[in-house]
Amino acid sequence: MHRTLVVFKREFEAMVRTRSFVIGTILMPLFMIGIFAFQFFLFSRMGGGEADVAIVDETEILGASIQQQLAGLGSGFAGSKPVTFRSEVIVPSADAAAVRERLNARVAADSLDGYLWIPRDVMTGTEAEYIGSNATSTPVVEGLRDALQRSVQTVRLGREGIDPERVAAALQPVRMKATKAGEDGEQGSAELATVLAFLMGFAIYFMVAIYGAGVMNAVLEEKRDRIVEVIVSSVKAKELMAGKVFGVGAAGLLQMLLWVVTAAVLMKYGGQIATLFGMDPERARAFSGMLSTFPKVPVHVTGMFLVFFVGGFFIYSTLYAIIGAIATNNQEAQQLVFPAMLPLIASILMLQPSLMSPEAGVAVIGSLIPFTAPLIMPARAVVTNVPVWQVLISLVLLGVTVGAVIWVGAKIYRIGIFATGKKPTLKEVARWIRTA
Repeated sequence: MHRTLVVFKREFEAMVRTRSFVIGTILMPLFMIGIFAFQFFLFSRMGGGEADVAIVDETEILGASIQQQLAGLGSGFAGSKPVTFRSEVIVPSADAAAVRERLNARVAADSLDGYLWIPRDVMTGTEAEYIGSNATSTPVVEGLRDALQRSVQTVRLGREGIDPERVAAALQPVRMKATKAGEDGEQGSAELATVLAFLMGFAIYFMVAIYGAGVMNAVLEEKRDRIVEVIVSSVKAKELMAGKVFGVGAAGLLQMLLWVVTAAVLMKYGGQIATLFGMDPERARAFSGMLSTFPKVPVHVTGMFLVFFVGGFFIYSTLYAIIGAIATNNQEAQQLVFPAMLPLIASILMLQPSLMSPEAGVAVIGSLIPFTAPLIMPARAVVTNVPVWQVLISLVLLGVTVGAVIWVGAKIYRIGIFATGKKPTLKEVARWIRTA
């Protein structure tokens, strides 16, 4: 055990002192902040300005209504500047092709941004068309579509003798939100709980893939440089593998905790931080209100997340160490990685269905299988109250699997780190397990 701790300390210190660890630990939170700041920067500068459009009205009854709708619309993305419309109504003559040609010439000459062509039978479902140099501008196109739809609906209702204003008041959308309830009452938005659960699952996948590959590369490097022959003269192969896996895993866990703390700070003080990037106080308060709807993750769920992260990391890191011991070069190792990572990839594919239906069979089974439980079980715990018996069975199976994988891995590792030349076959690996 003492020698395992020595290896653990060496691997942990070697990992946390690397430039990549320091840069990754610092850059990931900055990257998270940067994405938000950059998006706000872009949205705050999108839209705005004026749009000069012509309304070609073959119906001869919609043009004025659409023009009035556009005058007070101010279309734009949330957070972007609204677009101001300047419009003119044209009733086409018998020669519609000549009218279209003149309008196209004006668009080409930049004296007109575009024109909305309203066919005579638009009331019965014939499609209207917008042609313009800014046809990809969502605020402009959506503004025209909204104005056209409101005007058509108003005329249709009037023909039926129905007051459009009374209908609009009756059809006003009813607001409703879904809130996840827990043992202590309301816990936050159910939609954001799903987002949080997905981020937790992806974080486990990311950390296992990155740090597991680090274990494999370290084993390959020691094996290639023949350093391992010197190391095992004073440390047993089993102790070397366990110390390496635990040391790298502790570094990964430390980095994960630092990221979680950073995320918690952003969640708590996101509004104040947003003001540093130029967001006005009113929007910052609205942003803080949105962040407050994120679910409050109970302490036991946080602990479950860390336990399953550690268990999953030990399983897959040991598999990576086995691959490093079996392979004779990096190319062979990369060929063996995909089969070993298939259960983890399957976990990512199962994650979304499990969040949508956390009590369905695929979610329950996925949270019990040790190779998929590290992602599925913590994610389920965020969006629903998982029965205690399922959590206990999953933990027992996870612990047994971790022990079995480390036991088998140590046997393969003991012989594999000395094997050179041709890649061993499955039959030879099985013989290593029996004889080691």
